[in-house]
Amino acid sequence: IKTIEFCDHYPYNEEDIIKLKTTASGLNGKLITTEKDFLRIPNSVHQDIEIMHIDMVFDEPQLLAQLIKNTLNQTHEIRSL
Repeated sequence: IKTIEFCDHYPYNEEDIIKLKTTASGLNGKLITTEKDFLRIPNSVHQDIEIMHIDMVFDEPQLLAQLIKNTLNQTHEIRSL
């Protein structure tokens, strides 16, 4: 129905969530957020918020593993200097 975006690592407060719930209610909708952001929402306003579960799946996980290894090796080399 409507999307409202916040910057990454946004420090949600009760007032933010109450406003979002009011907006959702007026649109006959509901709040949905990621698991990551749900943990950033104060416990006191968790009720009536649905969690969207997200899984990352890499087509070529070996390339990601190699990228991580290369990055760690470069970091180790810089620290050794």
